[in-house]
Amino acid sequence: MKTLFYISLSLSLSLVAMATPNWPTQRGPHFNGTAEGGMKLPAKFSPTENVVWKAQVPGSSAATPVVWGDYVFVTAADHEKKELHAICLDASTGKPRWSKVVSKGKVHLDDRSDFASPSPVTDGKRVAFFFGTGDLIVFSMDGREEWRKNLIPEGGKYFAFQWTFSTSPILSGGNLIMQILQRDVPFHYGGMSRGPEGATKIPSYLVAFDFATGKQSWKADRPGDAVAESLEAFTSPVLSRT
Repeated sequence: MKTLFYISLSLSLSLVAMATPNWPTQRGPHFNGTAEGGMKLPAKFSPTENVVWKAQVPGSSAATPVVWGDYVFVTAADHEKKELHAICLDASTGKPRWSKVVSKGKVHLDDRSDFASPSPVTDGKRVAFFFGTGDLIVFSMDGREEWRKNLIPEGGKYFAFQWTFSTSPILSGGNLIMQILQRDVPFHYGGMSRGPEGATKIPSYLVAFDFATGKQSWKADRPGDAVAESLEAFTSPVLSRT
């Protein structure tokens, strides 16, 4: 399992590293999955063909690698050690620049996904990592932790969410924006309490933090008329400029 993941991730990072333009978010510089610069990437590749480098990481992840200059940021969930990792690699060589264990304990809820699913985001000065545990951590480009928060509802151990919470943060105007869409009441699933026990109203919302300081800039409630699982969302926010 580890070997297969090592190959698939290394291929993805190898192709990303070949492109000069930055890829600072899950959906790229324009939030639409398109790159700049007209870089022609290979249409065919294999474990040995059109590979620039390979890098082994501690475990699985569904996050998109993000790139800024010679920095590649990825996440990993080590299921054996029960650790969640924030990782920075050299885009030219694939060698590690730094790696941080950001959380220890539970790294997944089922065998189909893990808490390392959200993608990082960077502005070239600092980088943010978010995990399904609710941990939001911001590092400098050289790996110094600048601030962190946990967004799990107060009094709970997990979001009021049936599956693996996987929304990714975005940046806009110096703010780090997070979307938290979950059920409005606690429930039990898979032998685990989802949301704070006894809560009568659990909010869904968008929240923005100053990327440099972590201070909350604004918060907007997102009430909905849906019920139960229909209130949950795996989506990440996107920007629309008019």
